[in-house]
Amino acid sequence: MGWLAQEQIAKSGQMMPTKNAKRESKMRYFIITAIILCSSILCGMGLFVRPKGYLYLIPEGFTGTVYLTYSVKDSPELKQTDGYYVVKFPQDGSLVTSSAPLPGQDHDEYWIYSGENRYKLPPEKIGGGGTKAYVNSSGERILKTYFTILK
Repeated sequence: MGWLAQEQIAKSGQMMPTKNAKRESKMRYFIITAIILCSSILCGMGLFVRPKGYLYLIPEGFTGTVYLTYSVKDSPELKQTDGYYVVKFPQDGSLVTSSAPLPGQDHDEYWIYSGENRYKLPPEKIGGGGTKAYVNSSGERILKTYFTILK
């Protein structure tokens, strides 16, 4: 741009875009695009969705105490279904997982299963329970949740 054009722009009060202004504009565009892209990826991976709680599946006919032991290396992870971690207890009522316990979930569901059939466990059939913490022989901290299924 010639000096005459620059002088006319200066007199009219319009600002000429500088190289720094163009660079800043491109940088803003890049940052906004990167934020949107990263947010989309994280949402797609489910990192913004916290599980509702546990879906406990108790074998039909089981009475007694069920135990869920967390964070045990080389054990299967709990699967998620409909926003719940699924805990399908075997006939002996004891399950070990490599999954870590949920910190303060919204609510848990308790169901009885027989093969592929399920029905909701009546609340009056769920007895007391709690959580135990101990250190095993390998020095690992183990957390175990338990509750009782009444007759």
